[in-house]
Amino acid sequence: MHIHHPMIPSRPSRIPLVAATAALALAGLLRTAGAQHDTTGAFPPLAPDRERGAASVDVAQCEKWLHTLAGPEFGGRGTGQDGYGKAAAFVAGHFADLGLEARGQDGSYFQHMPWTRTAVKRAQVTFSKGGKTLWAVPEERLLGRVGDDTDVQGEVLLLHVEVPPMRGRGLPKIEGMDAVDAEGKVVFALVHASGRAERFARFAVMRALSGKKVAALVFLDQDEVQGGLTGSSGARRGGRTNPAAA
Repeated sequence: MHIHHPMIPSRPSRIPLVAATAALALAGLLRTAGAQHDTTGAFPPLAPDRERGAASVDVAQCEKWLHTLAGPEFGGRGTGQDGYGKAAAFVAGHFADLGLEARGQDGSYFQHMPWTRTAVKRAQVTFSKGGKTLWAVPEERLLGRVGDDTDVQGEVLLLHVEVPPMRGRGLPKIEGMDAVDAEGKVVFALVHASGRAERFARFAVMRALSGKKVAALVFLDQDEVQGGLTGSSGARRGGRTNPAAA
């Protein structure tokens, strides 16, 4: 069994952070505005030095701002996408209207950070025996997102996994996985689950296999899958993802 998909790193771009911060700020304003109209005692009273500023913000204003940012014009505001830049400019414009001092880079409201994107150059999944290829999975039948170069080989382990129903909030525990010898093997898992467990079934399998030193884990699907593998993007510093910014 051989899995291979080299990555092509793209040129790092620079992403403004103002939109994400401002979205949280606007959410806080909506809560503050709600507190001005609260008669249930759900919100604690504001400190005297904050009452004046809170009184200038009402629910209608906050709803307008939030509905605009969440509207179709900004296309979901995905990091690095056009909608993200539009949202950042929209919020920066509000900052300017409010007379806030611009203390970001180059006298702006923005703090820039490197953001790296990758793309899949080629993807291969082949089954071979005695140096002869028995079967190759077409590239278009693969689906998922990858973030690093991968080139693994190993014996194939097929798992037919039945995930039990969820009880409470924890991931369901899959019985019998402790006895599975998966070290150094390429594991193919066909997973069955129902109800709430269906949403978390693959996470449950990954947790059950954690610590077993598998060479690779591939999930199978009985339905037709198409789309190909895609790259990923993230904040990187020294070649590694920056967890504080990602």
